Amino acid sequence: MIRAITAGALLALIALSAAPALSEEEYPTNLEMIEAAASAAFDSVRVSAPPAPESDIQIVVEAGHAGAWLVNRILNERMIERGWDISVTSEEPDSASGVRTPYVLSVKIVQLDMVYARQWRRYLITSKVVERVARASFHIELVDMVRGKIMESVSTSAEARDVVPAGALEVLSDSKYAFAAPELEKGNSDKYLEGGLVLAIIGVLVYLFYSNKTAS
Repeated sequence: MIRAITAGALLALIALSAAPALSEEEYPTNLEMIEAAASAAFDSVRVSAPPAPESDIQIVVEAGHAGAWLVNRILNERMIERGWDISVTSEEPDSASGVRTPYVLSVKIVQLDMVYARQWRRYLITSKVVERVARASFHIELVDMVRGKIMESVSTSAEARDVVPAGALEVLSDSKYAFAAPELEKGNSDKYLEGGLVLAIIGVLVYLFYSNKTAS
């Protein structure tokens, strides 16, 4: 009877400590979370409609951030939706790129990244879960190049949050984009807990081994 209870406890320990199965479609990737935060930031700003139908505009995203391509893509979609005609996108101002457009939308990426804000276990020996926070913050200026006038100057930011199993992070992050692949720090308490769990499982196995040997 005791051996049966002990074996059951061992199976429970193994089951509770096992990482849950992950469906890749169950959670958005880190990059998708960042894109959602950036889109929300831009959607919260109502950039003026073009003074005339299909007015030409140049989108200039400040160089230096690895996610500039993502911001360019989102802004292209948003500005076309609002009636602007995108003549060119670049990382240089109008005069430097040699392109002449009556309007320029200049974007400074203040913040565009993913952080793992918290990590915890729902119960003592269950697998860890992690809170992901995608952060996006920008400063935007819409300039009338003909009149040399700033039509709009505004800052905007947004976040996207969720909670995922820690074991899923390797699948959800992409090492190709450093701003979307932060490292998950491992605390001392986790080291002690995992070590204690391993010792407990070994202890139960040793006990079962000698119990069976004595019984036979």
